[in-house]
Amino acid sequence: LPGIVILVETKLSVDRAIAMCSSLPFSNYKIVDAQGGIWLLWNDAQVKLESISNDLQVIHATAKVHPYDTPWLISAIYASPSLNNRKILWENLKITSDIVNLPWICIGDFNELLNPSDKFGGNLLINSRVALFKCYLDYCGLMDMGFSDPKFTWTGKRFNGKIVHERLDRTFCNHSWRTLFDTANVLHLPRTRSDHCPILINLKPHLSCPAQKNFRLERFWLRHPSFASLVN
Repeated sequence: LPGIVILVETKLSVDRAIAMCSSLPFSNYKIVDAQGGIWLLWNDAQVKLESISNDLQVIHATAKVHPYDTPWLISAIYASPSLNNRKILWENLKITSDIVNLPWICIGDFNELLNPSDKFGGNLLINSRVALFKCYLDYCGLMDMGFSDPKFTWTGKRFNGKIVHERLDRTFCNHSWRTLFDTANVLHLPRTRSDHCPILINLKPHLSCPAQKNFRLERFWLRHPSFASLVN
């Protein structure tokens, strides 16, 4: 069972979200009911986690997992489809990078692209938007962790009814997080019921074990030999 689960774009009411979280085998949870919803669930027995702040598009929390004594920051993100609202998120991340001096990983649906290769079909990239996104990432010292397997994380219809494929879901980290988990990697898993594919982040790939087949929550997994995290 994952030690941390993060679900985004749930599209459920607060009451239904609380009922769902309460029914799952996790000892704690945090819900942000905005922009489609962000849920953060965790088990105290597997990870020491503390939610420290949130707004409409992000939940920030500190985490510590055995055998590491170093705390690190995890940010669960569901960026708004609106560019103006996304700019608010980028400013939030800038402030976070200024005041928090910890290893940092950001996981979620950023609703933004960085390169022409990040999409197939649809309209061309808007260079000014790409430049703005890169500017904020550079300011925060966040690097793309890359990925293995399927290239695109979202598939849908956006251009004259034709299928569009995009890499909207990403994992970024700063240098100190990469140093702490120097062998961590990112794997895009096959899509099932969602238009987004699950993303698995292995902290220690050589020690990780297969996830339980009957645990079907989707979108992002962050796996440790003794815990995992999932974002939908």
